[in-house]
Amino acid sequence: MKDYRWQLAELQDTVDELDSMLLEIIEQRRKITHQIGKIKNKVNMPVFSTHHEVELFKRLYQQSDQKRIPRDLVESVFKSIISDSYNTQQDNYKDNVLVFKRKNWVDITSNSTH
Repeated sequence: MKDYRWQLAELQDTVDELDSMLLEIIEQRRKITHQIGKIKNKVNMPVFSTHHEVELFKRLYQQSDQKRIPRDLVESVFKSIISDSYNTQQDNYKDNVLVFKRKNWVDITSNSTH
């Protein structure tokens, strides 16, 4: 029984390290999306791009399929991350008063929102 406790503790420590790494990556991504928002603001581009989102999910699904990661997990995680990215980019707009919330996500199979 002791051997399993030690093994479990080591695996849990590894998961904790990975969680910390994920937070670091999310922090870096947020900084970059903030910069993207500044550029979009300067050139009067909209925060949201259907085409970019469709391409992003196509790429993510392709990669997740290769890694055998369920698409619903990828979709859930990345919808939250993308929503945060829109909010981060929206912060760059001078007239921003309301927080941007993405309500209709793009369905990449039909190129429509749902």
